[in-house]
Amino acid sequence: MLTNMSAFTEIIGLVTRVGPKVTLHQIGDRVGVGASSWACLECRQCKKGNEQYCARQLDTYGAKWPDTGYVTKGGYSSHIRIHEHYCFPVPEELPTTVAAPMMCAGLVSMALLLLRIPVLRVFGCSRMQHLRLRSR
Repeated sequence: MLTNMSAFTEIIGLVTRVGPKVTLHQIGDRVGVGASSWACLECRQCKKGNEQYCARQLDTYGAKWPDTGYVTKGGYSSHIRIHEHYCFPVPEELPTTVAAPMMCAGLVSMALLLLRIPVLRVFGCSRMQHLRLRSR
């Protein structure tokens, strides 16, 4: 469970509750969350590191948890349920206004960099393009 400090899919917050199998985070940790909140981590796509293509993947915003029926509301909610795999530690020294955009646009930009595409053209004027251009 995460106490929210941001909006939509750019979430920075504090861990307020953990399940019995959680090992990566503890209550009080400051973490960030992007567009994904859960995936099976067992299918072929997940094992290849492509969790976004998991047939059972849940988005941080607008997805329905099958066990509770709860529809995710992303950073608009006061608390959010996230698998530990999708929570990233955020240092206290890093302001929320700087860290939050990294949880969505930053993760997308990093994924594109990891693909090692020799020429990547990004059109438009969003945070992703801004971060991508600044990373060069």
